[in-house]
Order: sequence, then C-alpha cells, then structure tokens
Amino acid sequence: MQIGAVGEHLAAAAIIRAGYSCDIVNGQGYDIIVFDNKDVYRVEVKSASETKRVNVSDNSKFYSYCIARGSRVKRLISDDDADIVALVANDIKAVTFLPVKDVKTVRVRRKADDFGDETVSLREAIKGVQR
Repeated sequence: MQIGAVGEHLAAAAIIRAGYSCDIVNGQGYDIIVFDNKDVYRVEVKSASETKRVNVSDNSKFYSYCIARGSRVKRLISDDDADIVALVANDIKAVTFLPVKDVKTVRVRRKADDFGDETVSLREAIKGVQR
C-alpha cells in the first residue's frame, strides 16, 4: 500500500467535505492546493499508519509524523514550503490540519483521540494562516 497516496486522498476528501475545492498536485513542494474564494492554500500531507508504540498509562496509540524537508539533513517545514500541514492517520481515516507556522518541532505525535472534527481543524488552520 502507498501510505502517502492514501493520506493525500483522505486529506483531499476531508477538504471537500468541509466545503472547499482542492487539487492534488504532487511535485510542487506541497501535495494539495485548496481553493477558498479568491484565496489559495498549499497543504503538505503527512501520513502515518497505526504505530506500534502505545502509551502504557492509558493504552492509547500514537501516530508519529516527521514535519521536515530534506533527505539527509532535516529542516523544519516553513511557510515558504506550505501554508497548512495535514496530519493523516490512515488506518482510522482521520485528518487534522495545522497552520505551518504553528509547527515548532520536526517530530509531531498525535493520539487517535486527538483527531477531532476535520472541518473545524481545517477552518481553524485557514484562519491561522490568515493572521
């Protein structure tokens, strides 16, 4: 299975369900373009399948993402690269969106319970980009 391609399509479906139009563009340095009236947002999709790591205290599963550029030397993604990051948990078909400027570390972890309403997180991410 192609984890990245599945994640891109899950993110695109979430964007469309939220009422926006989008295109999967690959190869532009970002994965999806979102159209909101006159505005255009670049979305970098990061996908993960179920992780084997479990939080012992509450038995919750974690998803781990590398929000970076570069194959050898990793650098944190910046707003020069994209506007929004979509974190996708492929196995539970969940997506959450973050403005790139709110991403402060190369490694990001999310519990399955952290994936809330996709529409709300996308709208908040767009508002975060506009500020």
